[in-house]
Amino acid sequence: MFTAARTDTALVLLLAGTDPDEVGATGITERAEYLRLLALGCTPSLAAQILFGGAGKASHWRRDDPAFARACDAVKELGAGQPAPARAPRFTPDRRRGFLDHLEGGLSVTAAAAEVGIIGVGGGRRPRW
Repeated sequence: MFTAARTDTALVLLLAGTDPDEVGATGITERAEYLRLLALGCTPSLAAQILFGGAGKASHWRRDDPAFARACDAVKELGAGQPAPARAPRFTPDRRRGFLDHLEGGLSVTAAAAEVGIIGVGGGRRPRW
């Protein structure tokens, strides 16, 4: 269970005694998933497209929540020292649909990305074409 909690924000909230479906908890989960996508190397616009269909939700969070803006900046700094991948993953419409289907099925962002071949199974950037 604790291994699954490493990549499942809703499970972490539940273990902490918070209902993950509460309005406030849903926002925490969305913010965590957005930060996780940034940490995986997604651009802010790609992360917003994946999670929110391109809606400007994350940009509003950055503007209205200084702590979230600092978290985004910290994730960006952590990734700044890593070399860019040789080729960006092909997030095709089919892969996007499959990714979203896996998320709706309960997989974490990392596991769903691995299932559609955007990242390797261990979370590394090893696309499976």
